[in-house]
Amino acid sequence: ILLLRDLPMGLGSMGSIRKVTQDYVQDIRELRNSPPKNEPVRFQRCIIAIFVRHRGMLRHIAHGLAEFQNHLQSSFVPFGQFQATSCADASEGVPALRRIEEVLDEFFTIRTTLRLLISHCLKLTVHDPADEEMFDEMLMRSPNHETYVGAICMDTRPSVVFIEAYQHAQFLCRREYGDASDLFVNGILAKDFLLERVNALQEGSGFPYVEHHLYFIFSEVIKNALFTSIHKAGPNKKPAPIHVAFLTESSLQSENERVVKVTDSGEGILSHDVKKAFSYYYATAKGCVGAPLAAAGEQVSSKEQPQIRGTGLSLTGSRLLVRYFGGDMTLQSICRKGTDVYIHL
Repeated sequence: ILLLRDLPMGLGSMGSIRKVTQDYVQDIRELRNSPPKNEPVRFQRCIIAIFVRHRGMLRHIAHGLAEFQNHLQSSFVPFGQFQATSCADASEGVPALRRIEEVLDEFFTIRTTLRLLISHCLKLTVHDPADEEMFDEMLMRSPNHETYVGAICMDTRPSVVFIEAYQHAQFLCRREYGDASDLFVNGILAKDFLLERVNALQEGSGFPYVEHHLYFIFSEVIKNALFTSIHKAGPNKKPAPIHVAFLTESSLQSENERVVKVTDSGEGILSHDVKKAFSYYYATAKGCVGAPLAAAGEQVSSKEQPQIRGTGLSLTGSRLLVRYFGGDMTLQSICRKGTDVYIHL
C-alpha cells in the first residue's frame, strides 16, 4: 500500500493505481475481521476471496502507467520541430522516473511472494475435490496433483509447459486472425515432439518449479512471437514458424531444459529500442490492448475474452518472475528480421 501510495510524480494518484491500493486496504480489513483459526474452512474462504480480488491487477497497473504517460505528454508539449520524449527514453536521466520502475519491481516481487504463499498454503490444506477443482480453475491450470507439493511441481518439464502455452496462444491467434505460426521444438514440429520425445522421458526427469509461473512466462513470450509473426506476414499469408530450443543432454539430469531460446521471424525491434524492451514505460507507452491471459495465479473476468495482445507488461512481468527464482531473461533483435528471447531458469 505504501509503495503504491508514494509513487513519484503523481503516479499513485492515477485512478487505476488507486483501485489496486484500495483492494489491498480491503484485504487488511477482511483479514482483521476474518474468522478465527479454529474455523479453517471460513478462513480459507476469506483467503480465496483476497486471492481472487487481485486477478485483474496487472491490467490495472498497465492502464495506470499508460494514463500516467499520456498525462505527462499532454503537460509537456515540445516546441518547434522537437519530438516528444517518451518516459522510456528519459528514465535513465530522470531519477523520479527511474525510481518508479524500481518501486514497481519491489511491488511485484512482494506481490509474487504473497500470492505464491497463498496458493501454496491453499493447495496444501484444501482437500475437498470441489474446492481443488475451483482452485485449479483460478490458476487456469489442470495440473497432475501426484507430482505437486502445494504450488510446486516436483517434476516440471519446461518443453511440455511451453507446448501447452503455445496451444492456448495458437487458439487465440487463430480466433483473432484466422491463422497462427507453427511451432518447432528442437527442430521437430511441436505435436511430433510430444509424441516422440515426451513419452520417452523417465518419471522424475524434470525439476522442481512453480509451474503456473512458468506457464505465464512462456505464454507471454509466445504471444509476442505469434503476434509479430502474423503482423509481418500480412493478411491471407502464412506466418513464418516459431522455433524454440531447449538445452538437453546435460550430464546433470536436473540441468536439462533450464535454458530456453525462442526465435521468431517477425518484425523485430529497432536497435535503440532493444534495451528498453523490458521497461515498464516502453511496454505501456501506447496503452494496453486486449485482455490478459492468466498471469501467475490470475484469471481474467468472465466478461473479458482473452486476446493475443495482453496487458502490455508481458516481457517486464515475465523477466521479473524468472529473476524471482534466480534466473534471467534477455533478448536480441534485428529490425525486420526477428527476435531471439533467451530464458535461463
